[in-house]
Amino acid sequence: MSYNTFPVPNISSGKLAQLEIAALNIIEARESYSELNLGDMYDPKKMPDEVRKAHEENDKLVDSLYSSKGFSNDTERLECLFSQYKKITGCQSA
Repeated sequence: MSYNTFPVPNISSGKLAQLEIAALNIIEARESYSELNLGDMYDPKKMPDEVRKAHEENDKLVDSLYSSKGFSNDTERLECLFSQYKKITGCQSA
């Protein structure tokens, strides 16, 4: 799932710094496996543990921006994102 098309809540400079570190951790993990193409690196059966862990840490951090309790599944996550979108745009349906 990608958050780049959804509104981002107002975040503190501390959270922003954490996001920057998480992004750098993903880049570092990927650089450790530069011999792999992206298709192999992101194949669920072949993904290196270090890359998977870096993404999981980032996902938890991003989820925490939207919900203090996290999400049980993608449906909950999408409902939250669409709700945020509606609030920001004033749209009745998304």
